[in-house]
Amino acid sequence: MAGTANVRARGAADALYPPSPRGVPSLAQPTGAYRLRVVVVLVSLFTFLAVYLGLLVLSGRLVLAALAADSAFWGITGAITSGMVFLFLAKGVVKRSGADLDGLVQATEREQPRLFAFVRRLCAEENTAFPAGIYLTHDVNAAVFYPRSLLRLFLPVRRNLLVGLGLVNNLNLTEFKAVLAHEFGHFAQSSMKLGQYVYVANRIIGDLVYGRDAWDDWLARWRRQDPRIAFPAYAITAVVWALRLLLAALFRVINIANLSLSRQMEFNADLFAVRLTGSDPIVSGLWKTERAAMAFQKAVADLGSMAQHRRYTDDLYWHQTAAFADLDEFLAKHADTPHLQSLRDPYAWGRRIHFKPSDEHASPMWETHPPHRDREENAKRHYVPCTPVETAAWELFADAPRLRRRLTNAAYEALLGIDAARLPRTRAEEMDGLVRAEHEEMKQADHYHGFYEDRAVEPGDIEALAAEIDAGADPAALRAEALPWTGEGLRGFMAEVEQRHGEQQLLQAVVAGKARGDSFDFRGERCRRGEATKLQQRVSAEQEELLRRTKDADRAIFRHFYAASAADPALRHELKERYRFLIEVQTFILQLNAEERSVAGILQILEKNRELNAQQYAHVMETLDDAHRRVQVALHQCGALRLPRLRHMDAEKTVGSFLLREPFVGPLDPSRPDAQWLPTFLGQFQQVLTKLRKLHYKNLGNLLKLQERLDPGLFAPADSTAEAPRAAETAETA
Repeated sequence: MAGTANVRARGAADALYPPSPRGVPSLAQPTGAYRLRVVVVLVSLFTFLAVYLGLLVLSGRLVLAALAADSAFWGITGAITSGMVFLFLAKGVVKRSGADLDGLVQATEREQPRLFAFVRRLCAEENTAFPAGIYLTHDVNAAVFYPRSLLRLFLPVRRNLLVGLGLVNNLNLTEFKAVLAHEFGHFAQSSMKLGQYVYVANRIIGDLVYGRDAWDDWLARWRRQDPRIAFPAYAITAVVWALRLLLAALFRVINIANLSLSRQMEFNADLFAVRLTGSDPIVSGLWKTERAAMAFQKAVADLGSMAQHRRYTDDLYWHQTAAFADLDEFLAKHADTPHLQSLRDPYAWGRRIHFKPSDEHASPMWETHPPHRDREENAKRHYVPCTPVETAAWELFADAPRLRRRLTNAAYEALLGIDAARLPRTRAEEMDGLVRAEHEEMKQADHYHGFYEDRAVEPGDIEALAAEIDAGADPAALRAEALPWTGEGLRGFMAEVEQRHGEQQLLQAVVAGKARGDSFDFRGERCRRGEATKLQQRVSAEQEELLRRTKDADRAIFRHFYAASAADPALRHELKERYRFLIEVQTFILQLNAEERSVAGILQILEKNRELNAQQYAHVMETLDDAHRRVQVALHQCGALRLPRLRHMDAEKTVGSFLLREPFVGPLDPSRPDAQWLPTFLGQFQQVLTKLRKLHYKNLGNLLKLQERLDPGLFAPADSTAEAPRAAETAETA
């Protein structure tokens, strides 16, 4: 029966297998540039090996020499000192590291016969070995990986194929074949073995330079002993510091050389795909992959937001597909962003180059893959036409619903830290409705032009303002004060805000020396570099004035809408409650924002200094203690803060019950540092701050919609402003 099933699977795979172009010569012959980079990587690796083994042998010989010394004291001291250095170097070799398979699902031929038959036919056509294993992952990815241990450097190794369902979800069969042909092109590259050597070298150097383990802890304890006993520990520390500097330099040299080779390997692997599928599918696959990654990130963010309300989808990939509509809207709104232009424009098959030079916004030197435009030019240098098979790549996967759910579980665990396998699920279609309802709740209408984005709303003392209006105020005069902060008046103000922001960024770049040339354009004039600091102060003062006007606007807007709600006590009560809640939550957010910046500075210190001096240690402990105390106070005060009416929050009674459902981690004991304390605290800190920001925008969205109901005429288009007073009058007498 199994044999019959496999025969049927091969037949189905054959029917689905896109035909290859005829008469295409081998395009993937290594170029001179390719061979040169192979030589450079080999030289850098041999240099590392010679230096590393030389240091290892030298330290071993010093141990033997010390043991043979005439003086027992200096012999033992020298043996211990050089022995510690020898152990420091040797630990990079003895540590084991295998391929990380966490979160991956290994596909079997029994479960996925069509996929295996498809891959087997492609391997035969490309004349490469079938992969040792095919693994599926949740994200947007396709790659080759292999066992990564020292032993494998000296034994034949078979590579594994990694396929991400986030990528499968967006490709047709021809594009999927092109992507796999590209990966199998890596299989065929003899220089692929170099990647394994580079990985092992990086693992050894990275562990020696940046890693800290029991060896380092033992040395640190030794240094804290009586100086008469500890002096060898200080000598070892100095030697190890010098060795780490040397190995770090080798680390940089090897990786720069390997990055250059990796880019050539990508060009070469693309040509394998061109020979088997034509010039367009691999380029179209690149275009779709970028879009798929953006849609995937959007879907994961939405599901993470709903997970805060204990709602979990049964199909991540349904949401990824749904996110494409939002993606097109996002790209349309960012039409002027250079690196998004090619993703916005549909890819058209043909000789014309689609990707633009301006699309590359990252430093190419640190990219393992060449820019998309360069890869497209490489693929179309000898243009090979083909007719695509538009059938979805999903057709190769058996029992797709179960597979999608299984990888959805993996995504929840890997990306959100949630073990969702046994949690109740919401159907993807229903979940999409919940997601869109929450987006609608937080959405700010276009007529605000971003006025409420990324800032605190500061109307002042709303109780005092309300009492002033209750004592008697002219509603028409209050409305006249609010009117300039709508329509074209608000559009002009926000344009001025954006202009000042752009000018400040320009001047910061000039002052920091990041802008080229001795002069720059500023407000239609050519200015010298030396004038940048003075202009920066001028723009900062103008920004302060804009901020002051923003506070005036907030005050005028509250005063008008409070007066406009006089005829409806329920709406007036809701208006005040939402403003109170807004101001309270903003207070916590602003406080924690400041702590977030302080903690970020601490993390930079910890990243740059693996060993802290007494002053640094005290600063780190004090900053973390302040941040912990601030979060603790916020959680305590939020425990009594009632939630207004918000979507998906019916089960929550207070802000505190929503912010953190598990117990808050206790304060850090400086005398007994716990390695798990920092990641636990950082996770809870970020969770609290993220949820506070979410509550702020949910409540703000409701508040703005409430104000729009109170005076819809205030937000009418410019050509209907004449009707505004009548609309306001109607609202007041309703």
